[in-house]
Formats: sequence, C-alpha cells, structure tokens
Amino acid sequence: MEKLSEYSNIIEAAIGSLGVDPTVCRTEQPNKWHLHRGQAQVVLILRKSRTHKAVEKDTVVMVSPVVVVPQDELQKQKLYQLLLATSHQLISEAFSIAKEANGSEVAYLSSTNFIEDMNSEEIAFMLDSLSFYAQKFSDELRSEFMGEQKNNNKSKPFILEE
Repeated sequence: MEKLSEYSNIIEAAIGSLGVDPTVCRTEQPNKWHLHRGQAQVVLILRKSRTHKAVEKDTVVMVSPVVVVPQDELQKQKLYQLLLATSHQLISEAFSIAKEANGSEVAYLSSTNFIEDMNSEEIAFMLDSLSFYAQKFSDELRSEFMGEQKNNNKSKPFILEE
C-alpha cells in the first residue's frame, strides 16, 4: 500500500502540473480521479494489473468515453472501421468498446502503463495526450454518429458507470 500512496502523490503532481487542482478531481474511491477537458471526461485509476506472466504490477489507467455506438448496423460498422484505423495510428492510446449497465455500447479511448518507472512529467504527458485526443474524437464522433453539433458546449457529458 505504501507504493500506491507514493504513486498517488506522483499522479496528483502530474494533474497539478496541468493547471488542475487534484483535490477537486479525487473521487470517493481511493486511487481514482475524474477530470474534464472540454466535454471529454477522463477517469484516471491507479490499480494493480496482472501481466501475461500472472505477475501483479501497479498500473496507471486513463479512460475516456468518446461516443455511444449507433444501433444501425451500417453506422456501427463504419464506426468500428474508423476506430480500428485510428487506433493503429495513435502512439499510446487505443479505442475499445464496452457494454454499459443500461445495455448501450460506448467507445472508449484509453491508455495504460506500468507506473513503477514513471515520473509526474511522463504521467502529465500521458494525461495531456489522452485528454487532447478524447476531446477531439468525442467532438468529431458525436457529431457524425450521434447527431450532435461540433463544439457544442451545451452537450451533456457521458455518465460514467461505476
């Protein structure tokens, strides 16, 4: 637990270096923060993950919902192809699809790294990069696949399921 506390301090230093008060981002759950960049939500989680060799390692996970997957099969396939092609071009981020508690599917942009050798500058860069792309893709994909206007500040944010 000592290491997680140390990593938590590094994460909060990274959040602070981006001009955001980390205490405002804390959630009721330990080692979890919620942030926004424009309409894009980012959840940052510090957790233990199991490697392919069944070894537990501390990781920093950043995830942002970007668009609800359309019901129409042609639109859904178009979105899937776009997400796959775009994931291939990103450096450390990738798209995934998750089924939510309400039955809808949501496309997420995420990034995960082992935190052991990271410093606050690297975490800040990771957070800045993910939130930049989450904002960009959320705006573009919501416009194309959900019919929302681009740069519409009145857009309701996604509700992140716990």
